[in-house]
Amino acid sequence: MARDYPKLLIIIPTYKEAGVIGHNLIMLDRFLKKNRFRDYLIVVADADSPDGTRDQVESVINKVDSLEYLSTGAVRGKGYQVKLAMLKYQADYKLFMDADFATPLKHLLEVKVKIEDNSDLAVGIRDVLTSHTGLRRWISSIGNILTRVILGLNIADTQCGFKVFRSDVAELVFAKQTLDGWGFDMEILLIAKKYHYKIDTIKIDDWQDIQEGSKISGQNPLGIAIDVFGEMVRVRVNSILGKYS
Repeated sequence: MARDYPKLLIIIPTYKEAGVIGHNLIMLDRFLKKNRFRDYLIVVADADSPDGTRDQVESVINKVDSLEYLSTGAVRGKGYQVKLAMLKYQADYKLFMDADFATPLKHLLEVKVKIEDNSDLAVGIRDVLTSHTGLRRWISSIGNILTRVILGLNIADTQCGFKVFRSDVAELVFAKQTLDGWGFDMEILLIAKKYHYKIDTIKIDDWQDIQEGSKISGQNPLGIAIDVFGEMVRVRVNSILGKYS
């Protein structure tokens, strides 16, 4: 029986990305075609941006072979947008990446290898000492230490917005996700670890720090860090209480 879903689903969570999203979607589609990704679907999971993000996406639908716009409703957080798309669409593998392409598109070739290897999941890993500067470097370094101590995650970078999951892994992990905000990255990785999935890594040594703060939350890096720490504690408590079982 012929299947009716793609091999690779690419989820791009957005909020107020009208200035870049149309151009970036065309760039992404061209890259995928050039590198023989023949079976894919790009989904823009948008939190009802007021700046015309949806209009920009719809303006390039005829130029991009496999593209859909998904409204995720009012702003609740990146984690909510990603979860909604992960559970709504079927695909052999499901990836989410940031709209600004801070992770260069060439790393999709490494995703292709992970798919061919039938990996459970793979996460982008940045070198925070070189990719971040100033306050963000300090916050990221401390955050990585706390992630190991509080959550027991021996992953050098939990927050990189470039992660891919095999379908069955995505369905289990995201169904158990409880956080809508920035802490969702740590939560889904902890859930994956609890279910003994192998977490592969993709080295992102050329990640670009394109923007300060968050368009989705409107916070600066310090505000985000405070929220993430609070969510880290919530994840730990949830784990102790057996909420991921």
